Amino acid sequence: MLATLTCLAIALHDVDTLRCASGERIRLAGIGATEMDGRPRSDQPGVAGDPYRQRRQMAETAIGAGIGADGRGTTLWFVAPVRLSCRPVSISYGRVVAWCARPDGRDLSCAAIAADVARRWPRYDPAGRLRACLPRRRS
Repeated sequence: MLATLTCLAIALHDVDTLRCASGERIRLAGIGATEMDGRPRSDQPGVAGDPYRQRRQMAETAIGAGIGADGRGTTLWFVAPVRLSCRPVSISYGRVVAWCARPDGRDLSCAAIAADVARRWPRYDPAGRLRACLPRRRS
């Protein structure tokens, strides 16, 4: 795998899959999130709730992207690209699986957990990189 990859993120399919301006799709490493149909998968952690709201929250809070009109479409487009630095670890379903960070260094997988839109998936985080990432308490 490549040492690092720059992704100009332009959209989210769901909480854990980004689309880059290059056409590359990146699956964030180490986390599981609710599928867009709202049904939990028995083999994957997720967060109960509205997956469309969770996707918006991921874009705005974790990635820091401005978003355009958000219907219930298959893709949530950003107003402007967000530059991410990604370290690929594998390929899954035609997507690059990677640890990605914002320009300020914040890890997106950890940010998704902190935003309470994803959970750590121990099977894909065997080194425990995300153990210290905790969801924010809601007031």
